[in-house]
Amino acid sequence: ELQIEIINPKPRYQYSVTIESTGMYTGTATMLSREKGKKLIYSWQPSFPASYDVYVHELERNRYGAHVKTPLIQPSPLSITISTDQISSTSGGMEALKERARSTIPCQSVANMNIFSRFDGDWIGPDVHLEADTLRTGWTFVPSEAMNCTFETFSQQDLLSLPEKKSIHVIGTSKERGVFLALADLLLSEDEKFHIHKSVIGQCWGRVNVTKGNLELVYQDFRVAQFEAEDAEDYVECHNDLIAKDSGKFIDNATSVWHEVFRDESSWPSTILMLSGKGESNWDFEYHTRSFVETLPSSWNGTLVFTDGYFSPRLAGLSADDVNEKYRSKLEEYLETMDDERIRWIDGKGISKEQRMHAEFGPEFVTRSQHFHRFCNESIIDDSAGTLNNMRVCGNVTDLMAQMLLGFTLGEKKEYTEKMHQNEATDMKLTYCFDCPKKLLPFHIAPNPQLTCTEGPLHERDNADDEETKTEQTCPQSCMSQGISFSFGSQSDTVNVRQCPVSTIPQVDLTA
Repeated sequence: ELQIEIINPKPRYQYSVTIESTGMYTGTATMLSREKGKKLIYSWQPSFPASYDVYVHELERNRYGAHVKTPLIQPSPLSITISTDQISSTSGGMEALKERARSTIPCQSVANMNIFSRFDGDWIGPDVHLEADTLRTGWTFVPSEAMNCTFETFSQQDLLSLPEKKSIHVIGTSKERGVFLALADLLLSEDEKFHIHKSVIGQCWGRVNVTKGNLELVYQDFRVAQFEAEDAEDYVECHNDLIAKDSGKFIDNATSVWHEVFRDESSWPSTILMLSGKGESNWDFEYHTRSFVETLPSSWNGTLVFTDGYFSPRLAGLSADDVNEKYRSKLEEYLETMDDERIRWIDGKGISKEQRMHAEFGPEFVTRSQHFHRFCNESIIDDSAGTLNNMRVCGNVTDLMAQMLLGFTLGEKKEYTEKMHQNEATDMKLTYCFDCPKKLLPFHIAPNPQLTCTEGPLHERDNADDEETKTEQTCPQSCMSQGISFSFGSQSDTVNVRQCPVSTIPQVDLTA
């Protein structure tokens, strides 16, 4: 075990400790304790001998965006060498790591509901040659011995060879949209996804469906932070000078959308990734999460995977180990309470922390973005046949989550491969349908939206800055004159939130 101490940490600052071996490993150290005003102690357990670099970034709280660099504190980066005799017997070294990567059962086949609630393991790079399933970048996540499973990976050809119709629904915010985009990037050809970064699906704040062959991908924007408390009076919410939530209960529309998903049994989703409100100030497990689970049809045999606000490179497990343990224990408590073998809950802190330095904005901007995905143009080998394809959406974490959802949807890879091409779809034309507002605000959860459908490659969306297409609404002056309820940091600035009861706003302001 390696311990790193940060002496005299600054107030209002956090520290990110990343350990890397180029092309072989990336991981982070966990804070063990914090002696107020004196020092921080971090711990890291190497899994195999190698030369490593230790990076310690200084993070000012509540400052976000691509303009806010996170400096390294001296003397990092610090080079260290871990020898064979310094590897603990519990880690077992490189051979034990390779054995763990190839001998465990697929994660989608594990019956234990808590399989992802203590998300831990090693990110191993392409230079190690694990002889195991890898992501498109060549990186592999090897789950811990406690998880005791392996993430199988599926290629584009695997997806196009589906013998029956399947669908994956991603219900969340822009962080979860990154997983939807990773799935779309895997499914579509180079020509079809060339404009994905400028297309309507690249940044949709409503609903979008993408269908090719027998696979349908659905994204629904789902702003759980705006869900009202059960006994809350109807209110208008403003973010700075713009309306974020109009009058009317936001959770009512969200519930209607959920019922719509299961209205027609012939189109029930195979797998759902859904954002819960855990981590939000007004979140209530019973009202905001369990209420959705309890309306699942008893005959539905799919998988519902919850994520939460801690799935984010901005938070990324920066808290101390005892805080992380309380969080993981709560996830297990929620799963026990729901008592439904179709439910999983991802440890957002665990899955986020190891790739903290490789999120949307890159190593100079650690935790400054809440997104793991970024638009890119990187050549990769897409399958065992050596097919060259370009990734247009990059991010190891979002790719891993996409493969996890595919595992639940397609089943174990060995069995799926044996039945591939049976009743395979003959029409491989891409179809995408959407109802996507031109602007983020006001937030948009619309049941039964009127979708616009298009066939063929993705095209650039219409100009979102046209005056005729703007959907933003100015906050009523009567609300702006009220006090700020709370503030939070966005990708670009500080957002002041006002929650104004409808009873305090003149009717003329509500209808203006």
